[in-house]
Amino acid sequence: MNIQIILPTRDIEQKINEVLKPVLYQGNVAEYDDVKVVVVKRSAFKVHAQDDGILIIAPIRAELFIGKNTFLSWLPKLSKNIEEIDVDIKVTFEIRPEITPQWQLQTTVKGTYFWENDPVFNIGGVSLPIKGILEVILDAQIKSIKKTIEKLLRDEISIKKYVTLAWNVMQNPIEISEQYDLKVYLQPGKYPVYAAPIKCSEGKIYTTVSVPLYPEAVVGLSPYAEPVMDLPDFIPANQLNPIDELQLSGIIGFRFIENFLKDKVIEQDSFIQKVHIKAVNIHTDKNGLIHFNSHQEVSVQIMGLSLKIPFTGKAIMDIFPDEKEFIRFTPFSFELTKAALPVKFLLNLFKDKIRKIILSQLLKISKEHWANLVALLKDKLSTLHIGDHVILNAEIFEIQLQEIQTEEDTLKAVVNARGSAKIEIGNF
Repeated sequence: MNIQIILPTRDIEQKINEVLKPVLYQGNVAEYDDVKVVVVKRSAFKVHAQDDGILIIAPIRAELFIGKNTFLSWLPKLSKNIEEIDVDIKVTFEIRPEITPQWQLQTTVKGTYFWENDPVFNIGGVSLPIKGILEVILDAQIKSIKKTIEKLLRDEISIKKYVTLAWNVMQNPIEISEQYDLKVYLQPGKYPVYAAPIKCSEGKIYTTVSVPLYPEAVVGLSPYAEPVMDLPDFIPANQLNPIDELQLSGIIGFRFIENFLKDKVIEQDSFIQKVHIKAVNIHTDKNGLIHFNSHQEVSVQIMGLSLKIPFTGKAIMDIFPDEKEFIRFTPFSFELTKAALPVKFLLNLFKDKIRKIILSQLLKISKEHWANLVALLKDKLSTLHIGDHVILNAEIFEIQLQEIQTEEDTLKAVVNARGSAKIEIGNF
């Protein structure tokens, strides 16, 4: 499954403007005691994602407060001793982000600037260039801003942080339906993890990571704890293709089936009027066969009289996928283990009919709940928010039952699913 990490540039922009205060620098020029320089932000810095890089535009202003006798000390003292000069400067930072196989961010940052108006000091009809004074200060400030930006990018574009978040979230159960006690586990496998280069466009910084996942739907079982696997290093890949085939499996606990069969009343219209299944106990043996024990009450019509006969039945069977009927059960004999002696002989005559009634009910319930579970998975997994920063998008077109296995009092269904799935991570 592909994991797409999406980081909007607005988050980085907001953080940069929070950290870099309106006044970036203020101080005196070393060679001239009465020359003070204040560097301020003219407006908020803007962050753009374009051409597979990050471009930060930083409009700043240098405000110089110069004593008029600083450069022309031979002039008599002037009435206005301080001259203020404002110089607007546009600074740009071009950034190329990359990630190492150990999930560390590396950046190449290039800072440049150009003057939007000439930095000159006019006095007495003489224009004195003061670019040299400003360049020393600007070079130092650009280096300082560059370091701040690099640190912010490492913190904000922490690919490892987001992949680890998804990696850990995927290894916890995701609740889909409380009614069906349906949860989905996205267990990562031990095969290689691949990652594509970082892309920057349309206001987003993103990359795609391919992780081997084995989604499993679990019905009617308590969450099971698996040891959380550490995030492995990745193998660089120039491009990752969408995954169109999903391997899914599902596990249904026998207790869940027992609860759905409990108190089921199956209406009939012949000699056997109805079968009331009061309780069911299901388990497997060492050969994987299903042992089906049921306690029911049969309502029969004899010579105009209606009788309710309680009895216990026991059957041993196996279960297989079936293209036509969805599933089929192996033929099994239904043994009446307990019944009132006067009617046991009578019930034995009709036990095959009772077996067919219960079997048809099992098949009916299986079809109904399979259809409901498939519909729930398709609906809920189409857009599923997992916490604040993880979204699962799965488009499932078709689910086909391939195999049914019995293990430890559960039914395990292996299915093939046509569709595509991806996980998006970021600040949404």
